[in-house]
Amino acid sequence: MCFSATASFSVAAVTAVIGIAAARQASHPREILLAVTPFLFALQQMIEGFLWLELLSGDGNAARITALSFSFQIFANVIWPAYTPVAVFLIETGPGRRRILLGLVAVGLLLSLNMFLSLLNEPTLAVINHHSIDYTVEPTSLSWQMFPYLLCTCGTQLLSSH
Repeated sequence: MCFSATASFSVAAVTAVIGIAAARQASHPREILLAVTPFLFALQQMIEGFLWLELLSGDGNAARITALSFSFQIFANVIWPAYTPVAVFLIETGPGRRRILLGLVAVGLLLSLNMFLSLLNEPTLAVINHHSIDYTVEPTSLSWQMFPYLLCTCGTQLLSSH
């Protein structure tokens, strides 16, 4: 939702409510991680909303911009590749699918570690570019990391029997 602070805060509000409702509907502890996913996404969007406000202010504080950019990238590039396969693995009951998901949990953890170390070594810069926030961070759209990232964040959910 990187096209305005209003959009980021609006999405944060809606998905926070969805996350709270989903968490209340979880009938077993193993469902909680998946149920709170919208709430975590709301936190990510709220961070981006505050980043918008900093970038739009004429005197944006460089330290706050760096901290907010880093926090957003932690969600986008570190939390989601590891968190998503774990959340899906916990609700899956089919033994064959669980074995595949366990492999994707390992891939997600390794990818998250790699991305975290990259963020530590090369801090993220964020700038407004044509009505959106441009994050100067790897991976680029053609990076080797995109395939395992998509596999862990989207493929695991498609693989699930739920």
